[in-house]
Amino acid sequence: MSETLTDFNNALPQDATGRYVGVGVVVAFHALVLFALVSGLGRDAINAVKKPLDAAVIQEVTLPPPPPPPPPPKQVKPPEPKAPRLDAPPPPAYVPPPEVAPAPSAGPVIESVPVPPPVPEPIAPPPPPPPAAPPAQPERISVEGSCPGHTATLSKAFAGLYDRYQVEGKVVVRVQVRASTIVKVTVLSGPREYHRAVIAAVNSLNCRVSGGEEGYFELPVIFREE
Repeated sequence: MSETLTDFNNALPQDATGRYVGVGVVVAFHALVLFALVSGLGRDAINAVKKPLDAAVIQEVTLPPPPPPPPPPKQVKPPEPKAPRLDAPPPPAYVPPPEVAPAPSAGPVIESVPVPPPVPEPIAPPPPPPPAAPPAQPERISVEGSCPGHTATLSKAFAGLYDRYQVEGKVVVRVQVRASTIVKVTVLSGPREYHRAVIAAVNSLNCRVSGGEEGYFELPVIFREE
């Protein structure tokens, strides 16, 4: 019988064979659907189809840019060898150390006695300088010969001075004259009330040293009631 079916299939054309295969697939599909409806699976399948579909948008993941490549390692150039200097002095020649002579045999020890240094002779101090010459003392002169007109000048200066103080006494002054100038008037004695007036009046005199460079005289001024 198998040979008969084989002969029958061989006798059928190729289009009829494909058609029979398609019809068989459709029949099988319908049979499967019918079985699902009967068993209740079809209902669940329909409910599953009726459920809303959730559409989720998947965000595209952006990868960070790759890190930059590391810098290339620096090439360290080896130091160039220094050329020998032509003007450099040659190294010093090797000098062997001197040979140490063997120590002499022990003999008599001669102790050296230190000699003290000579004591230097004391230096005499220099002689003291000669004393300075004393200053030249002014010579004594006379008021009459050195100060012409002194009586009239002093009388005018002392007019009314006694009436002011009402003190009797004699004022003695020492007057020092250098060339044609009175350099110093010193009160030697007398009432203090008249000292300032006498000094001012004597300084107004015209006196001159005739014989030397400097001279002095003593001048008494008497105050009493006339």
